[in-house]
Amino acid sequence: MAQRYAGLRCVSRRKIEWLHSLACSCRLNGINSFDYFKDILNKFIEIKPNTDKKVIRELLPDKWKK
Repeated sequence: MAQRYAGLRCVSRRKIEWLHSLACSCRLNGINSFDYFKDILNKFIEIKPNTDKKVIRELLPDKWKK
């Protein structure tokens, strides 16, 4: 039972690290992170599962423009 809990903590920690990394990239690129996350979450709703990786790459902070 303890292993399952530890595994869940690890997954949650990785998600938090991923979000923190995106937020830091926003800061380095002079982007308001709240506006960025709000925009990409809305765009993710429209993206189909088989979408080309190039389209998703355009949503990373260094390529994203308002």
